[in-house]
Amino acid sequence: MLNLRLKPIKDNFKPVDFDKIILWPWRRCKVRILIVSDGGIAFGNNDFGLAELITKALNTSSRPFVDFVITKAHRGVGTGADINNFKFDNSQVPAPAAAKAFNNTNYDQVWLFGVQRSPILPTAELLAITNFMEAGGGVFATGDHEDLGKAMCAEIPRVRSMRKWYWPNAPAGRQVAPDGGSANRLDTTVVGDTAGYQFNDQSDETPQNIIPRFFTIGTSAVPHPLLSKSRGVIRFLPDHAHEGECVVPSNLTEKVLPGDMRDEYPAAIGGGSRVSPQLVAISYSGAGALTDSFKPAVNPRCFGAIVAYDGHLAGKGRVSVDATWHHFLNINLNGEGSTRAGDTGFYVNGNPTPEYEDIKQYFRNIALWISPTYLQRCFRFRYIYFIRYKFPLIWEVRPNPKPKWEEIIEVGQQTRKMIQQTF
Repeated sequence: MLNLRLKPIKDNFKPVDFDKIILWPWRRCKVRILIVSDGGIAFGNNDFGLAELITKALNTSSRPFVDFVITKAHRGVGTGADINNFKFDNSQVPAPAAAKAFNNTNYDQVWLFGVQRSPILPTAELLAITNFMEAGGGVFATGDHEDLGKAMCAEIPRVRSMRKWYWPNAPAGRQVAPDGGSANRLDTTVVGDTAGYQFNDQSDETPQNIIPRFFTIGTSAVPHPLLSKSRGVIRFLPDHAHEGECVVPSNLTEKVLPGDMRDEYPAAIGGGSRVSPQLVAISYSGAGALTDSFKPAVNPRCFGAIVAYDGHLAGKGRVSVDATWHHFLNINLNGEGSTRAGDTGFYVNGNPTPEYEDIKQYFRNIALWISPTYLQRCFRFRYIYFIRYKFPLIWEVRPNPKPKWEEIIEVGQQTRKMIQQTF
C-alpha cells in the first residue's frame, strides 16, 4: 500500500475520480443477480413491482468496487421480466438462451420473491437450487404473512427452516406462520402523518425501527454485515400491517432432500459443530387497530425480521431471509398504489429520506454478503486499491523511498479501519 510500488496519480493530494479514470487493476466486480418472482410481484412501476428496488438501490449501487448485473425472471408472465415461465431446472418453453440458464456459471446469487401458495416446487427444481447453493451460490428469499410464498420457497433447503412458510397448518418439523387479520398478526405499522394507525401508513416516510443483533469482535460490538453501514448501524425497515416471521432452526441434522445424503447444515470447514443460521434483527409488532382496514389492535410481541446463514464457513453458499417482501415493494418504498392522497413513500419533496438511504444500503448489503467467496476476494482487492487514492490514505501515503516504520503502521491502521467500516 506504500508508494514503494504504487505511483501517485498526477497529484498525490487530489482524489481520483474512478468514474472517469480506468486503470488496469481497477475493474468493478460484477455480481450477477437473478431475481425470480411469481404471482402478482413483477418488475414494473406498479404497487407490487420491484422497479424501485432494482433501479434506485441495486442499479445505482454507489459502491466504487462493484456493479450489480440483474436478470429478471417470472414463474408466469410478469411485467418487465427478461424470462417468463421460468423454471430453475431450465425446462421452460421456450428454452432460455445459454446465457440465461440457471447455474453457477451464469449467476452468483438468486433472489426469491414468492407470492403463490401452491404448488410446491418439484424435486427437479429443488435439486437445481440445492446444487447452486452447494457450489457456493447465494440465496435471498422472502414471502409475506400466512403461506404467501410457500409454492416457491417452503421446501428449499435452509430457506425452508429459516422462516415460517406454512399456514394454517404445518408439516412435521415446520412452524405455522402468523396470520394476516387477527390480533395475533405481526403488525409493524408506525403512525405517520395521519392521526391513528392506518394500513396506508406503510406508504409514508415513517419507517419501523428494528433492533439489530450485535456480535462481539475483539473488544467491539458490531452488527451483522447485512445491517452495517459506514460508521454506523442500519436500524430501519419499511413498516407493514401483516408481516411474516423469520426463525433460527432448532434442528440442524436434516438432509437437503429426500434420498440426498448431503447435510442441510454441515459442519464448518476443518471440523467442529454444524454452522447454524443467526438472528440478524428483531422487529416489534405493536400497532393499534387499523382504522382504514378493519384490523384489530395486535397482541404486542417481538419477532425475527432477518435471519442469515453463513454457508461460506462450511464451503456452501450464504442464505438470507426476510420477514416480508413489503420491505422491498414499490408501494412501501415510493408509495405507488397507496389509496391515500399524498403518499410518496420515503421521498419528501422528491428527495429520499436519510432512513431510506439506510434501507437501500441494507438491500445492497444483501447482494454483497451473499456473493460467493471469489467475489468477496474481488471486493476487498478492488476496495483496497480504491481507498489508496481517497481520504485519508491519500494524505497518509506519500512518495517516500524510505518510509519510517511509524508511517507504515499508521497506513496499515487506517487501511484496516476503512475495510472494517465497509465489510
